[in-house]
Amino acid sequence: MLFNSFSFFVFFPVAVLVYLLIPKKIREVWLLVVSSFFYLFQNPKYSLFLTISIMSTYVTGRLIYALRNKKKWAVEKVKKMCVASLVFCILINFGILCSLKYLSFFGTLVERAAGMISLEITAPSFSFLLPLGISFYTFQAMGYVIDVYKGKCIPEKNIIRYALFVSFFPLIVSGPIARGKHLLPQFEKLKHINLWSYDRITRGLSMMLWGYFIKMVIADRIAIFVNGVYATYQEQSGVLLIAAAILFSVQIYCDFAGYSEIAIGAACIMGIEVNENFMAPYFSKSIREFWHRWHISLSTWFRDYVYIPMGGGRCQPTRKHANILFTFILSGIWHGASLHFLVWGFVHGIFQVIEDLLTKTLKRIELIFQIKTDCFSYQWMKQLLTFLFVTIAWVFFRAQSIGEAVRYLYYSVIHFRMESLFDSSLFKVGLAQSEMVILFFAIAILIVFDYLKYKNGEKLSEVLLRQNLLFRWMIYLILFFSILIFGIYGPDYTACQFIYVQF
Repeated sequence: MLFNSFSFFVFFPVAVLVYLLIPKKIREVWLLVVSSFFYLFQNPKYSLFLTISIMSTYVTGRLIYALRNKKKWAVEKVKKMCVASLVFCILINFGILCSLKYLSFFGTLVERAAGMISLEITAPSFSFLLPLGISFYTFQAMGYVIDVYKGKCIPEKNIIRYALFVSFFPLIVSGPIARGKHLLPQFEKLKHINLWSYDRITRGLSMMLWGYFIKMVIADRIAIFVNGVYATYQEQSGVLLIAAAILFSVQIYCDFAGYSEIAIGAACIMGIEVNENFMAPYFSKSIREFWHRWHISLSTWFRDYVYIPMGGGRCQPTRKHANILFTFILSGIWHGASLHFLVWGFVHGIFQVIEDLLTKTLKRIELIFQIKTDCFSYQWMKQLLTFLFVTIAWVFFRAQSIGEAVRYLYYSVIHFRMESLFDSSLFKVGLAQSEMVILFFAIAILIVFDYLKYKNGEKLSEVLLRQNLLFRWMIYLILFFSILIFGIYGPDYTACQFIYVQF
């Protein structure tokens, strides 16, 4: 049940209306029921793996807490049993994830490695239907267990509340990845708060409207052009290849940020506050800053549970850079079982290592040549360069293989012909001139709102709440009718899938 599908537009209002009307004591139960229905609607078979994840992490959290309260036991014995419980839980959850998502990939790697040394090995072929959202809910559940182990989170006793934490329907498919210490207390307070809040409901609806706008008006419109160019990239001019690469950067941002806005808005309507997942990332002045603003819930997960435990930046430079590279390679593989995702993560890791190595050198150059660093031109240049490097990396993400990505970048240079901007070829790859005008106007709106978010740290929904009622509703109606009139719909008005659903 995609957020932009007709079934969701029926499901969500009914779920919310009943939620607002039922007795406060059973709100958690109702949310678990509708979350289960939302997940089972995709494929009932998926529920087996979700149930295993819920039960294994719930029991492990309670077990670790119980072991630590065994005062008669030696400290070392308790520590060993806690570690054993955590490791066993990790093996179960990540074992399932790796088996379903990466078994065929690892088999292919073995075949290729054997071929390099003239050995013929045929790895068994595995084909599994990947359970929806497994990468997201596995990370969320395991983050909770690790936090319990570290003493950062008190284990949840109520199994219904914990099951809801892992399966909460706005977040389960593509995040944001929530933390137990942030989400679980909010579920506990549901029976005490007043849900009939005009400001909160309109704030949630405005977030959802903005999410639908950037997904259906911008991302899905760009997808038509980008898909057309990538499908025939060997025949296109360099100008079109560069345009498609730039627009894909915008597409994936609007697609995933759109999903996150809808998810956060839906949760807000039901009285649950979810942390921001994107903070105007394309205004970043470095790759490091970009990852502080892009997919925040995932990047902080890797930082807290992979990078820092390995030593983070509190070690020798060589070890620190190795930690960065490993973390980003792991992040790349998380996105998909393919070498081009691995390379995408590796490229971002290399960019960060180079930034770290050049920091002192750049500061010396600025001092020697007395370069003004606080002026608009210098800041804009850094933003432009960061966007350029991120866009180059996205080519590896979007391509179907490493070879295709390299050829795409190569053709962008050798086939570059400036006249392609003026011979109407831009309007012959899926989008007519009128569609392009709509697209660029919508992107201009996105840039304005993202700039305001970057400068003031405020979302559109927060800004609108401070405005007069008439102006506020005028913006709501403009967004609504823009989605209705200019939104892109699939064949027979079916929903266009969100990119990150596949991960």
